[in-house]
Amino acid sequence: MPSGPDVITMNMVRIELESEDIFDRCISPSLNDDINQKKNGIILLSNLVTQIDGIICSFEDALPQLTLYQKKSVRPNPWNVIMDIGSTIKIPVSGYLMISDGSSLPSWKKALIADQEARIVTEVSFFNDDENQSVVEKDNVIKAYHFGPTMIPFTGVDKEAMSYKSGERALNILGFTSSSNIPRHLLLGDGAYYFTAQKDNQ
Repeated sequence: MPSGPDVITMNMVRIELESEDIFDRCISPSLNDDINQKKNGIILLSNLVTQIDGIICSFEDALPQLTLYQKKSVRPNPWNVIMDIGSTIKIPVSGYLMISDGSSLPSWKKALIADQEARIVTEVSFFNDDENQSVVEKDNVIKAYHFGPTMIPFTGVDKEAMSYKSGERALNILGFTSSSNIPRHLLLGDGAYYFTAQKDNQ
């Protein structure tokens, strides 16, 4: 649960807005083109931005700023598969991810103060948790999980036995429906693909 000054400030803003009865008048489904509702929405956003020392800008102004953090676009990698419709129709198609996660900021790196161009190498050592603190070779270390006070070893053999093994790639069409029956939120994330005929495949 997030906490701290920012959460306290947001709670104070919410209390202030609720005291003005703005939430009940603005935070609701838009059932018509009510001018008063739009005005109340503008008041809500203006008050909120003022309270948190934010800014309001148009999409035209905001979108160019995102290019500072956007990685160079790369050619999408298709998922080539045979699309089965029933038991007789088989169509070679290529699937492409509709939406991918945005690029994140570069991770922080460590550098020497005296020589920032010098390469830093991290070395990891293992020691017994006892009075002697004797060194343990990396080859003698395996993963383990706590089960109450007991440590349960998890070897490479266990990992291989429990790992997911997919079968042959397949795309089976179970039925068709109108696009109006598909909520928009199902098209978000990394689970939505669009398919085209495979290139150079008749």
